[in-house]
Amino acid sequence: RRDRILDVAERLIAMEGVGGMTMESVAKAADVAVGTPYLHFKNKNALCIAVMARLLRLAGVMAREQAARCETGSEKLLAYRKATSDFIIKYPEKWKALRELRQHTDFTDEGDVETARLAELFNQSVLSVAGFYRQAIKEGTVRPDVDPEVAALFVYQALILSVDIPPYIMVAMKVNGITPKRWLEGTDNLLTMATHVK
Repeated sequence: RRDRILDVAERLIAMEGVGGMTMESVAKAADVAVGTPYLHFKNKNALCIAVMARLLRLAGVMAREQAARCETGSEKLLAYRKATSDFIIKYPEKWKALRELRQHTDFTDEGDVETARLAELFNQSVLSVAGFYRQAIKEGTVRPDVDPEVAALFVYQALILSVDIPPYIMVAMKVNGITPKRWLEGTDNLLTMATHVK
């Protein structure tokens, strides 16, 4: 039942946003009793965090699979960034739900089990990317003064901003003749140039 509730919540969030999804609407769409979602999640926010964790887990699997096919740290960093684009292209509705969750979910309840799971999952991702940076530093392709953990967090945030373009940036892109493809290639180059030796 938990997976069914998560499936339905994800779909409703993608369609109606976090504000449009209620525990009652999830129960109804999942064809379970109104109280059943509360057996698995203490409240709507915990359910939202669990959905987000599941989506990040899927994106993480894609990133790890792409990175595993690479040998160098720099190749792994590029694979990680490419996996984000691939996730968006392959799962546009999941990306829509993830965007909504990032903007409208409270991550401050440290005592919540779902929040703790999400924090651990996210930290594993940060440590993986930091490991790619450490490997690239040892190989001499990334500057030795780069802080791997800070760079990993920066790359995560930069990736989100490069694919989740605010409306005012889209206007400026249009005025300046910058296509989405050019934008993505340019932001990817900037991420590489910010840390790499060459």
